Amino acid sequence: MPPTPSPAGPSLVNPAKFRPPAPLDDLLRSIRLSGAVLCHSHMSAPVCVSVAYEADSLAFYEAVEGHCEVRFDGMTEPMTFEHGDVLIVPRNLRHRFCIESDTNPLDLRDVLASLVDGEMTDENDMVSLTRAFGMHIAFGGGGTPFVMRMVLAWVDDRVPGPLLDGLYRPVLLKGFGRQHSALLSAIFEEADTQRESNFLTQPVFIRLGEALFALALKEAALRDNFSPFYEGLSDPLVAKLIGMILRDPGHDWTLDALSRATGLSRSAMSWRFRTALGMSPGRFVTHTRMSAAQIMLTSTNCSIVQIAEQLGYSSEAAFNRGFRKWSGTTPGKVRVKNYPTPRCRKGPSVSLGASVTK
Repeated sequence: MPPTPSPAGPSLVNPAKFRPPAPLDDLLRSIRLSGAVLCHSHMSAPVCVSVAYEADSLAFYEAVEGHCEVRFDGMTEPMTFEHGDVLIVPRNLRHRFCIESDTNPLDLRDVLASLVDGEMTDENDMVSLTRAFGMHIAFGGGGTPFVMRMVLAWVDDRVPGPLLDGLYRPVLLKGFGRQHSALLSAIFEEADTQRESNFLTQPVFIRLGEALFALALKEAALRDNFSPFYEGLSDPLVAKLIGMILRDPGHDWTLDALSRATGLSRSAMSWRFRTALGMSPGRFVTHTRMSAAQIMLTSTNCSIVQIAEQLGYSSEAAFNRGFRKWSGTTPGKVRVKNYPTPRCRKGPSVSLGASVTK
């Protein structure tokens, strides 16, 4: 039934009472960040830099001058990222920006250590994030330039966020930067204004970052044939299943359980899911579990046995086989490489923190 008009007229009624019955509306509202840093990067050829953020952070890049190749772990074909484009890189996906070079990449952490870390202290020798906001970092061989504006965002893991959690591959929006140039410029100019105030900048940066991600991911969802995950959101039953699986990847998601949740037969539910998403329900469950495992291995000290149990595997051996098939490496090797320190918590857990650029 339509909402009862307010005595003051519909123009003053909370817009939430007129929300469209679309899963995408709820998912866009679920975007919640716990931190954000707006910054700038100036690279020059020849250069190649390897980038890996923490498991709870993702990046919004806008190319404002020049072009480069972006290469991603696990993807054979590079992306061409050029002036006017926006690129969103999901959590925990190592990538490389390459300009006229694709060998011997610099590690971004080493670049930041030499250019930024020593300049993030105030007059009292205390670390000050305010000094990082709006920083410009410049490096490379001095040749052809490539300039980016970026938002490094930390996901608020206290709030279920299936839209951000469901990002399992990069999102390249050709021409998005040109289309929304006025908004992007205004946001970064406002960031500079807030930085000059030197007080309570994070609440503003977080909301600006959430607005950018909501706008970009809305466009990604509405572009034809852009992403199987977002195409699936147009089907309300499939969107419901996606949300259920992302919120609790360790549940015993049998075909019977999924079909009961939709009121469809197993075959009808599977066909509808595969048609909308381009993969079977079982494959999506596996991908979601392994993505959660990757986060837990790199950001908690839960044992591999504990991770296997929390993600619904009957044994450590079964989990190891599934993880190796999915990632090409073993959970043990991922764990040794990352040395996580936070305490183990029930369910997929992520740590807070990432590098800040100048």
